[in-house]
Amino acid sequence: MQFQSNVAAEIGESIEIKDLRELYKSDSWQAVEQLTKRIAAGIKAVTLNLQEWEDLRLLELAEALMPKDGEHKVQRLRSFAAAGVALDKMDPKRLNRLREQLRVFATRLESYGLTVHQLDAAYDPKAVLIFVGRNLVAILVGMPVTVLALCAYSVPLLLVKITTRMRPAPDDIFSTIKLLAALVFFPLWQVFLTGLAFHYAGWTWALSSLVLLPMAAFYAHFFFRRRRQALREALVFLTMPLQGRKHRLMIREKQRLSTELSILEEAMNQGGHPSGQKSNPTEEKLGASSKEI
Repeated sequence: MQFQSNVAAEIGESIEIKDLRELYKSDSWQAVEQLTKRIAAGIKAVTLNLQEWEDLRLLELAEALMPKDGEHKVQRLRSFAAAGVALDKMDPKRLNRLREQLRVFATRLESYGLTVHQLDAAYDPKAVLIFVGRNLVAILVGMPVTVLALCAYSVPLLLVKITTRMRPAPDDIFSTIKLLAALVFFPLWQVFLTGLAFHYAGWTWALSSLVLLPMAAFYAHFFFRRRRQALREALVFLTMPLQGRKHRLMIREKQRLSTELSILEEAMNQGGHPSGQKSNPTEEKLGASSKEI
């Protein structure tokens, strides 16, 4: 999970333990073991279980390629993960082939700076004008606040960056180190700024720095995230006409992968063996399309 990313919380079924009371009186070890198994099963039912960390990226891509059916994204990802485990047992070669195709498609999307949804994006003049006007207003109003926050918190930001780079770590541990460092450096720096404002300007400025500067920092984070997204959208809008042929080939490959995933999902839902499904007619064109891109 990335630092400061969105989190989905899901509440599963309650765990019944009434029947374990009598068992605990006669065999406490067996009762604890049964309870542990029930807790593990409950956790597994509401979590996304992957064989490899990279599979999350591929599952998210597959979820974006598939038509939406009303389920939450996490539920769809969990269904895909379970289908992947079942397919790995029945037809591992097909799973590896599909995983490689998704990996190649994801790499191409990243190299072009695109997302799956942007492949089918249509831009009309009114939407473009609204987009430009909204971002110009946001820059004129939000830039001063963002600059203020950067100047005020540049020191703890630098200390957090130095701390996380002192020792390379996996993504999950890196996020934990970054969070702990921020929880240490930012409050200490805020106390220093508040004391500095009180010493030179009195209580009014001290309270203002204690309340307004953190608000400016949160707004700056929101500002940067939205402006990065807007910049990506603008680059897609400006470069897409120049890459018309590549864009058409990417749309064709997206449709092929979407069809392949739909066929596979239908076969898994029906409990059939995926190897028994007819091959996708467009699959034979994969080699030619890949070379053209």
